[in-house]
Amino acid sequence: MANVRAAALTNFDLVARFVGLDSEPLLRAAGLDPSVLEDPERPVPIGVVACLLEDAARLSGCSEFGLLMAESRSLASLGPISLLLLHQPRVSDVVRTIVRHQRVFGDAIHISVDTSTEAVIVRAELAGVPLARQGTELFVGFFCRCIAAAIGRPWSPESVHFIHSAPPALAVHRRVFACPIYFDSEFNGIVCAREAIDEPSRETDAELAAHAERMLAMLLPDPEAPDEPERVRRCLRLLLPDRRASMEEVARGMGMTPRSLQRALARHGQSYARLLNEIRRELATRYLAASHPVGVVAALTGYASTSSFTRWFTTEFGLPPARWRRDGGGE
Repeated sequence: MANVRAAALTNFDLVARFVGLDSEPLLRAAGLDPSVLEDPERPVPIGVVACLLEDAARLSGCSEFGLLMAESRSLASLGPISLLLLHQPRVSDVVRTIVRHQRVFGDAIHISVDTSTEAVIVRAELAGVPLARQGTELFVGFFCRCIAAAIGRPWSPESVHFIHSAPPALAVHRRVFACPIYFDSEFNGIVCAREAIDEPSRETDAELAAHAERMLAMLLPDPEAPDEPERVRRCLRLLLPDRRASMEEVARGMGMTPRSLQRALARHGQSYARLLNEIRRELATRYLAASHPVGVVAALTGYASTSSFTRWFTTEFGLPPARWRRDGGGE
């Protein structure tokens, strides 16, 4: 399973106390030693973090637990990249810097920027975690908070989007995001007007930015690049909801031709069709388990019609999607 830095749990104990919980038993029940909170660089499985946050929200009755953690975080919790962010000349440069260095969050969080529309769309994906309401809201909330902290003034996107449904109360969401929030959406992330993302940041120092970049390169050397099958999986998770997951589109996003992509996948004993089916299965079961309507799940997995999705799903799982969900997810 993919990991995140233990820094993802910064202020977990603080927020737990605020909502009336003792953080230590929660951490131990999740299989984590409480000392993990004192070691921000320690890798922690994303599934463990996601379950821990969901348990904390459920036990406390606080559906905004992840957002409260985001609200309590400072830019410094990102580590060395924080200095680099403080010296980016525009909001768009801050966003691009976070995306370029997204490995600081671990290998479980994938961020992409789509500039193909009139607005700029930043999508966030937590790898391999089917139901991660709290983790997703923590990350998207912290992402927006990082931008505001880096430019030194309040900043909000044009809108925020979540795949999951709306919680009972939205006061904390409105306070954190200060913009329209759309639930049951087709992606997790934010939408920014081009003029807002092109706004200048605070006064910056190019020399300090270059120094921060060099320091970051020393402290956080690039890990081995993911192989082609994993890169295809990441692209498919982001492109399928937009029905843009053709081999040509994926290859273009990876800087390859379709033929060279086919050859690269064959060297790993994989094919594009097999990976597409694998990710469709992953996303379909995730969205159905999250109680999205079958028609919405069809669109999110790249199908133009519910009937086509239903035929594919029945072939793959032996049951129509509605019955699969009613029977407890095929258990």
